[in-house]
Amino acid sequence: MRTKFDRNFLRLAILIVAAIPVAAQNVTIFNSFLPGKTYECCGGQWVVGSSAAVASGLYGAASAASPFTPDGNFNLAQIDIALYFGQATGASYSSAVTLSLNHDAGGVPGAVIETWTGIIVPPQLGGISSVIQTVHPVSAVPLLAGTKYWIIVSPAASNTFLFWNADNVEGKGARGIRAYNYGFGWIIMNDPNVSLAFDVEGTPTDQWFTDALRIPQIVDGGGWKTRFVIINTDRVPVTFHFNFWGQDGRALPFPILKGTAGTLSGTLPPGGTFFAESPGTSPALQQGWAEIASSGEIGVRANYQFSAGGSRDSLGTEVAAPSTTSVSMPFDNTLGNATAIAVANTNPTQPLTVSILFVTDDGVQSTVSLLLQPHTQQTFVSAAMHPVIANARGLLTFSTATADMAVVGLQFTAAGQFTWAGAFQ
Repeated sequence: MRTKFDRNFLRLAILIVAAIPVAAQNVTIFNSFLPGKTYECCGGQWVVGSSAAVASGLYGAASAASPFTPDGNFNLAQIDIALYFGQATGASYSSAVTLSLNHDAGGVPGAVIETWTGIIVPPQLGGISSVIQTVHPVSAVPLLAGTKYWIIVSPAASNTFLFWNADNVEGKGARGIRAYNYGFGWIIMNDPNVSLAFDVEGTPTDQWFTDALRIPQIVDGGGWKTRFVIINTDRVPVTFHFNFWGQDGRALPFPILKGTAGTLSGTLPPGGTFFAESPGTSPALQQGWAEIASSGEIGVRANYQFSAGGSRDSLGTEVAAPSTTSVSMPFDNTLGNATAIAVANTNPTQPLTVSILFVTDDGVQSTVSLLLQPHTQQTFVSAAMHPVIANARGLLTFSTATADMAVVGLQFTAAGQFTWAGAFQ
């Protein structure tokens, strides 16, 4: 017979087991190996140093690269790659290489996210092989859904002479994109039967855009432009990535001067800064909002600039902040002034009801509500909310049931100059 003590002990044991944290399991983000992390050695893309290139009659020092695109948000766990250094190449050659993870820049490798040095590739013979090189991140590296990244292998010495293996050199491998660079820029090859052999593993996470900073209003065209300033306030290198959303909740190809529309990302050293801006040259007005995920502590500022064609521009500033449930800000619609508001629902799947309480400086108050669909944004002039505040000033308080709201206010003068209205959480 089971006693009461036995039953209670069993319940306690179950609770203890349930409370033990379980380490996140690695999953494969991308894989171009044959089964069992194997490949058919030996053939692929050259990785050659400058002196080795001269000795072997190649065009010049060569690097090789291949891209991948995660279908979810991950923390990078490891990269496995198949490199070949043949014994026949002779003792005068080196097998030292450098591996890096890079952002995409318009379809070719871009800025470096992390670099691994000191990789020495052992010699091996031909045939099916499982000899691979593995690297792990030094600090947190986010890999974000739908974002293209590149793996690059470069010579670490002038006499480096080897290559990055394909998964199968007999034309039976997986379709893949590979790139090479002999010092004249990246050449992209899309092969229907060959893919360079590597895989990427990570741990699934939703932290990047759950904890992102938000800019409730971005604008370009019609005399407007937006400037971004990103600052690394952490003690370690930090990777950041912007998502841009239109007022309709869809991904917005927000233009970036000297960059790719809808793409803004990079890695900053401690104390590093990054500046970017929209061109502001289109006659058509484009607006929405932005969110910024990062692997560490950063500060982000948006500067709004408007030019009416004269010699004097008007400039306003917004500091990015996490989504919240409550924001208060002053408004002033007297003497020709106007307070404009932008409100965004930062939740990707659920609608958001925003309750807006206004209290004028003579004590009149009322409440209105606003329904926002997932990831959408609305802009309006506060005077249009209620006739009582059309020619009044006072305080606006925005409230929601969940922390999915981002709000900004801009205070305009009768002459059209403007500044940040101020917001308090």
